[in-house]
Amino acid sequence: MNIIITGADGQLGRDLLRVLGPSYACTVYTRQELDICDLRAVQKRIGAMKPDVVINAEAYSKVGFAEEAAEEAYRINALGVSHLAIAAESAGAKLVHFSTDYSELDRTKLNIYGQSKLLGEQFVKAVCPRHFIVRSLAENQETIKLASDQVDSPMSTLDLAECIERLITTEQYGTYQHPSLNLRGGIPSD
Repeated sequence: MNIIITGADGQLGRDLLRVLGPSYACTVYTRQELDICDLRAVQKRIGAMKPDVVINAEAYSKVGFAEEAAEEAYRINALGVSHLAIAAESAGAKLVHFSTDYSELDRTKLNIYGQSKLLGEQFVKAVCPRHFIVRSLAENQETIKLASDQVDSPMSTLDLAECIERLITTEQYGTYQHPSLNLRGGIPSD
Protein backbone atom coordinates (compact mmCIF):
# COMPACT_ATOMS: atom_id res chain seq x y z
CA MET A 1 0.00 0.00 0.00
CA ASN A 2 1.34 3.44 -0.98
CA ILE A 3 0.56 6.23 1.47
CA ILE A 4 1.07 10.00 1.39
CA ILE A 5 1.20 11.80 4.74
CA THR A 6 0.92 15.59 4.89
CA GLY A 7 1.89 17.51 8.01
CA ALA A 8 4.83 15.18 8.56
CA ASP A 9 6.64 17.69 10.76
CA GLY A 10 3.98 17.54 13.51
CA GLN A 11 3.78 14.94 16.28
CA LEU A 12 0.92 13.06 14.61
CA GLY A 13 2.70 13.05 11.26
CA ARG A 14 5.85 11.67 12.83
CA ASP A 15 3.92 8.99 14.73
CA LEU A 16 2.02 8.00 11.59
CA LEU A 17 5.33 7.47 9.81
CA ARG A 18 6.71 5.57 12.80
CA VAL A 19 3.72 3.18 12.77
CA LEU A 20 3.06 2.92 9.02
CA GLY A 21 6.63 3.21 7.69
CA PRO A 22 7.78 -0.32 8.48
CA SER A 23 4.84 -1.96 6.69
CA TYR A 24 3.89 0.47 3.92
CA ALA A 25 5.56 2.67 1.31
CA CYS A 26 5.10 6.12 2.86
CA THR A 27 5.87 9.44 1.23
CA VAL A 28 5.80 12.27 3.75
CA TYR A 29 5.55 16.00 3.24
CA THR A 30 6.06 18.84 5.69
CA ARG A 31 4.20 22.10 5.20
CA GLN A 32 7.32 23.52 3.53
CA GLU A 33 7.61 20.58 1.11
CA LEU A 34 3.96 20.57 0.04
CA ASP A 35 1.66 23.52 0.49
CA ILE A 36 -1.78 21.87 0.59
CA CYS A 37 -3.27 25.25 -0.29
CA ASP A 38 -1.64 25.10 -3.73
CA LEU A 39 -4.05 23.00 -5.80
CA ARG A 40 -1.63 22.48 -8.70
CA ALA A 41 1.16 21.29 -6.40
CA VAL A 42 -1.19 18.91 -4.57
CA GLN A 43 -2.60 17.49 -7.80
CA LYS A 44 0.89 17.10 -9.26
CA ARG A 45 2.29 15.22 -6.25
CA ILE A 46 -0.72 13.01 -5.62
CA GLY A 47 -1.42 12.50 -9.31
CA ALA A 48 2.14 11.39 -10.00
CA MET A 49 2.27 8.98 -7.09
CA LYS A 50 -1.26 7.54 -7.34
CA PRO A 51 -1.30 6.56 -3.64
CA ASP A 52 -3.77 4.14 -2.12
CA VAL A 53 -4.23 6.42 0.89
CA VAL A 54 -3.71 10.13 1.59
CA ILE A 55 -3.48 11.04 5.27
CA ASN A 56 -3.85 14.71 6.12
CA ALA A 57 -2.12 15.52 9.40
CA GLU A 58 -1.73 19.18 8.37
CA ALA A 59 -3.94 21.69 10.20
CA TYR A 60 -4.25 25.16 11.59
CA SER A 61 -4.67 24.13 15.23
CA LYS A 62 -4.14 27.36 17.18
CA VAL A 63 -7.70 27.62 18.42
CA GLY A 64 -7.05 30.65 20.62
CA PHE A 65 -5.58 32.61 17.72
CA ALA A 66 -8.00 31.57 14.97
CA GLU A 67 -10.24 34.61 15.46
CA GLU A 68 -7.31 36.91 14.63
CA ALA A 69 -5.98 34.60 11.92
CA ALA A 70 -9.27 33.61 10.31
CA GLU A 71 -7.92 33.73 6.77
CA GLU A 72 -5.07 31.35 7.63
CA ALA A 73 -7.41 28.98 9.53
CA TYR A 74 -9.80 28.77 6.58
CA ARG A 75 -6.93 28.54 4.09
CA ILE A 76 -5.43 25.46 5.75
CA ASN A 77 -8.46 23.77 7.38
CA ALA A 78 -10.89 24.25 4.50
CA LEU A 79 -9.19 25.26 1.24
CA GLY A 80 -6.16 22.99 1.71
CA VAL A 81 -8.39 20.11 2.74
CA SER A 82 -10.56 20.60 -0.34
CA HIS A 83 -7.45 20.33 -2.52
CA LEU A 84 -6.45 17.07 -0.86
CA ALA A 85 -9.98 15.69 -1.29
CA ILE A 86 -10.02 16.60 -4.99
CA ALA A 87 -6.60 15.08 -5.62
CA ALA A 88 -7.30 11.93 -3.55
CA GLU A 89 -10.56 11.33 -5.40
CA SER A 90 -8.89 11.88 -8.79
CA ALA A 91 -6.19 9.37 -7.85
CA GLY A 92 -8.73 6.83 -6.53
CA ALA A 93 -7.20 7.08 -3.05
CA LYS A 94 -8.79 6.82 0.37
CA LEU A 95 -8.52 10.05 2.39
CA VAL A 96 -7.94 10.25 6.14
CA HIS A 97 -8.71 13.70 7.53
CA PHE A 98 -8.42 14.84 11.15
CA SER A 99 -11.03 17.23 12.48
CA THR A 100 -12.56 18.23 15.81
CA ASP A 101 -15.78 17.70 17.70
CA TYR A 102 -16.13 21.49 17.66
CA SER A 103 -17.69 20.89 14.25
CA GLU A 104 -20.65 19.16 15.96
CA LEU A 105 -21.65 22.27 17.91
CA ASP A 106 -24.59 24.47 16.97
CA ARG A 107 -23.29 26.34 13.94
CA THR A 108 -24.35 29.67 15.42
CA LYS A 109 -22.00 29.01 18.36
CA LEU A 110 -18.97 27.86 16.35
CA ASN A 111 -15.81 29.91 16.58
CA ILE A 112 -13.59 30.48 13.53
CA TYR A 113 -11.57 27.34 14.25
CA GLY A 114 -14.71 25.18 14.43
CA GLN A 115 -16.16 26.79 11.31
CA SER A 116 -12.96 26.17 9.35
CA LYS A 117 -12.80 22.53 10.44
CA LEU A 118 -16.50 21.99 9.65
CA LEU A 119 -16.04 23.45 6.16
CA GLY A 120 -13.08 21.10 5.61
CA GLU A 121 -15.23 18.13 6.63
CA GLN A 122 -17.98 19.24 4.26
CA PHE A 123 -15.52 19.41 1.36
CA VAL A 124 -14.22 15.92 2.15
CA LYS A 125 -17.71 14.45 2.33
CA ALA A 126 -18.83 16.17 -0.88
CA VAL A 127 -15.79 15.34 -2.99
CA CYS A 128 -14.22 12.11 -1.74
CA PRO A 129 -16.64 9.30 -0.81
CA ARG A 130 -13.79 7.02 0.28
CA HIS A 131 -12.95 9.05 3.38
CA PHE A 132 -12.30 8.61 7.06
CA ILE A 133 -12.86 11.76 9.12
CA VAL A 134 -11.39 11.39 12.59
CA ARG A 135 -12.64 13.94 15.12
CA SER A 136 -10.64 14.77 18.21
CA LEU A 137 -12.46 15.52 21.43
CA ALA A 138 -12.37 19.08 22.74
CA GLU A 139 -12.75 18.43 26.45
CA ASN A 140 -13.57 21.42 28.64
CA GLN A 141 -13.33 23.61 25.54
CA GLU A 142 -9.63 22.76 25.29
CA THR A 143 -8.62 21.59 21.84
CA ILE A 144 -6.61 18.47 21.33
CA LYS A 145 -3.84 19.43 18.94
CA LEU A 146 -3.30 16.38 16.78
CA ALA A 147 -1.14 18.10 14.21
CA SER A 148 1.27 19.93 16.48
CA ASP A 149 4.11 19.04 18.77
CA GLN A 150 1.95 19.64 21.84
CA VAL A 151 -0.50 16.88 22.57
CA ASP A 152 -3.22 17.13 25.20
CA SER A 153 -5.18 13.98 24.60
CA PRO A 154 -6.62 10.99 26.41
CA MET A 155 -5.15 8.96 23.53
CA SER A 156 -1.61 9.61 22.42
CA THR A 157 -0.81 10.37 18.80
CA LEU A 158 1.06 7.06 18.71
CA ASP A 159 -2.09 5.21 19.80
CA LEU A 160 -4.08 7.19 17.23
CA ALA A 161 -1.58 6.28 14.49
CA GLU A 162 -1.99 2.60 15.40
CA CYS A 163 -5.78 2.95 15.10
CA ILE A 164 -5.35 4.66 11.72
CA GLU A 165 -3.22 1.72 10.57
CA ARG A 166 -6.16 -0.60 11.21
CA LEU A 167 -8.73 1.83 9.81
CA ILE A 168 -7.09 2.33 6.41
CA THR A 169 -7.20 -1.40 5.71
CA THR A 170 -11.01 -1.29 5.86
CA GLU A 171 -13.71 0.17 3.68
CA GLN A 172 -15.72 1.43 6.65
CA TYR A 173 -15.79 5.01 5.45
CA GLY A 174 -17.32 7.78 7.52
CA THR A 175 -16.72 9.94 10.57
CA TYR A 176 -15.08 8.55 13.69
CA GLN A 177 -14.79 10.04 17.16
CA HIS A 178 -11.34 10.11 18.75
CA PRO A 179 -10.20 8.43 20.99
CA SER A 180 -12.22 5.25 20.50
CA LEU A 181 -12.61 5.65 16.71
CA ASN A 182 -15.41 3.10 17.09
CA LEU A 183 -12.98 0.56 15.65
CA ARG A 184 -13.96 -2.14 18.06
CA GLY A 185 -17.45 -2.17 16.58
CA GLY A 186 -16.33 -0.87 13.20
CA ILE A 187 -19.19 1.60 12.88
CA PRO A 188 -18.57 5.23 12.00
CA SER A 189 -20.68 7.88 13.71
CA ASP A 190 -22.25 9.09 10.47
